[in-house]
Amino acid sequence: MPSGSGATLPAYRSLSTPETYNAFLWHSPLGFRTNHLVRTLIVIVLAPLVSSAGGWAKHSEIVQRIPFTLYQNHLVVAVGSLGGLEQKHLLIDTGTNVCMVDTATAHELGLEKVGQRIGGMSVIDGVAQIYYSVLPTMDLGPIHRGSMPVAVSNLAWLHDKAGVRIDAVIGLDALAPLNFQIDYETRTLNFGAIRVPRSAVPVVKTDGLLMVQAQVNGAPVNLMVDTGGSSLVLFAESLPKSVTSQTLQATSKLTNLAGQADLRKLNIKTFSIGETSLNDSTALIAGSPVCCHLQGILGISAMQFRRIDFDFGRGMVGFELRDPNAFVPFGTATHGVILVPQQPTRLR
Repeated sequence: MPSGSGATLPAYRSLSTPETYNAFLWHSPLGFRTNHLVRTLIVIVLAPLVSSAGGWAKHSEIVQRIPFTLYQNHLVVAVGSLGGLEQKHLLIDTGTNVCMVDTATAHELGLEKVGQRIGGMSVIDGVAQIYYSVLPTMDLGPIHRGSMPVAVSNLAWLHDKAGVRIDAVIGLDALAPLNFQIDYETRTLNFGAIRVPRSAVPVVKTDGLLMVQAQVNGAPVNLMVDTGGSSLVLFAESLPKSVTSQTLQATSKLTNLAGQADLRKLNIKTFSIGETSLNDSTALIAGSPVCCHLQGILGISAMQFRRIDFDFGRGMVGFELRDPNAFVPFGTATHGVILVPQQPTRLR
């Protein structure tokens, strides 16, 4: 989505140096299993699901609320600790399943490279240089992680776009399996007994990322749910022709970890996710994703949504519109960034 003179584009991480990847597997205390992080098992005893008169479902009676600051209408930034250092700015991003630490913060923490060589993060129209390390601790409200594998990259471009330093991007490897809700109205992250609307839809984890099925111009399309972005991005080469058969509009300049790229825009007449109607939106059209079998990316912004709910126990996600009677279509706002890094995988 445009941001002043430009906007940002998703980054899809895949390791271009197998030696570094193997070294990371070998040295990481947690390690990987079939290219997925082996997470510490957390046993959560959930109360039986009950439905209230208001049409909601609950898991327990406890909610822990963490305040956050909202930047650019969609960047959710909370304050937590990294490696024992307090008051660090943490960006909450469901579009990544491995946490990222800014290079300046990594230097401050004394994080060492894992392996001898620097890897590459493949993004559209470029490759960004990163390295891997192990973060001793990460704490955010009820989330406590230790010896956590992380990617280290220069996140200064986020500072330029949002106007605040981002010390780390917190992804699904840290967020799951705790159920949580992002409430854009109250500016709180709510963990525990979140309310899940009856309009919630199934969410499937594919390549470690969260996917929901949408209807776009009458065709089923699998979209990744990305709280780090604000745009609707579609990958033309992985979509039915009926979705992208219309004439493309002018380009938008987008910025990602590797620099800038240009994407064309496309008007989407009909667009829905379950019972949630998102018609008359504008999508940004890319060629093909470099990983993850993506067909598209659904950015989450306070321009469209007042809350989004993640129920990992039932495998559901709820989209609560800001105003169902006056929906602001995607592409209306001309600001924001999209950050969608992905768990490191070998290039094939």
